[in-house]
Amino acid sequence: MCRRITVEDPKVANIKLNEKCMKVAIFEVCRSPDVVKVTEPVILSRFFKAEGIDFQIHSNDAIWPSSTIISLDYLRKCLQEQDITIVHLAMHGNKYGFVLKWSSEQDIGRRTPEDNLLASDIVRMKGWQGKLVVSGACETAGMAAYFLQAGALAVVAPKYPISWTNLAQFFCEFYRGLFFGKQAEQALKIATAKFPEYACYDIYTA
Repeated sequence: MCRRITVEDPKVANIKLNEKCMKVAIFEVCRSPDVVKVTEPVILSRFFKAEGIDFQIHSNDAIWPSSTIISLDYLRKCLQEQDITIVHLAMHGNKYGFVLKWSSEQDIGRRTPEDNLLASDIVRMKGWQGKLVVSGACETAGMAAYFLQAGALAVVAPKYPISWTNLAQFFCEFYRGLFFGKQAEQALKIATAKFPEYACYDIYTA
């Protein structure tokens, strides 16, 4: 079981990151890695650089010099890094999981998921322990319980489908709050106030 937390909840005090050791690992699985575009990780990387936030990007998008396939084994290996405090999943998904690999039809609209990060995979990965998990995938609030079962500190995820239009900017506001010492719930409240279309985002904890 997991629960949504509120500003008044005393457990929120435990979900505050030390900005001096904050490190974000972004995992991106793009449906169209062969198309040049400005993606969520691109905008976040610019923001992190400007604010001096430590980060790393793992992506299948060809715009990155070291693009890579995000397989279950690759994800499991990366999560073993002890200094990562936030895992940001810039992926497509739904209430059943996250897409790790898309098919390669020339028509992007015909591409379908070929590999997924499912609940059973999440609970078997120990690397979530002590980390804040942030989801950029639609309807993934239902996966929060599995991240928490695997030891995640908390999960930030949407209950419903979301628009991609301002998603990166929304996350920039959220991370800015965390970096400047806000508790996670307070940072999320500030971000949703500026971008109310993402009001379906909540924070979940055990």
